[in-house]
Amino acid sequence: MLCHSCRHQNMQGAIFCLSCGSSLLPQDRKRDTTAMLGARSAARTCADSAPDTASAPPLSERRIRATVLKNGRHISLPLAVPVLIGRQDSARGFFPDLDLNNDGGYDNGVSRRHARISVNGNAAYIEDLESANGTFINDQRIQPHTPQRLKASDELRLGSLVLRIEQI
Repeated sequence: MLCHSCRHQNMQGAIFCLSCGSSLLPQDRKRDTTAMLGARSAARTCADSAPDTASAPPLSERRIRATVLKNGRHISLPLAVPVLIGRQDSARGFFPDLDLNNDGGYDNGVSRRHARISVNGNAAYIEDLESANGTFINDQRIQPHTPQRLKASDELRLGSLVLRIEQI
């Protein structure tokens, strides 16, 4: 699949461009989030959320909450745009949305661009970005560029660093 933003050739079936992170979904399935999140997120889009039958807001307006088991750090991430997970490396230009350096990311095998969490419809998904040491949900390795659904109580392992998903 050819990215309309940067012209990078991606694997067939990819949801996001490996090079720039833009959505590869057809235009009618995307929603511009520029107004919600400002200029930093101007290039990012997410799939429209299906209406929730309960009183809870759409998934794209909620946050994912997780705990790093190694040190107990609580993490809260917006689901309005895809969230890049990895390790910051200023010298090489890597600035993930969730930087796991202070959680022992390097020593535990977290890649600079390890994985991405995104919303499609009414579910949150994790996608491995060809990380060196893999991404696992409940000890099951997920294949690169194959989004897998995340649920509350899942254990998400990035290399050997484990996060427990508390709430989606």
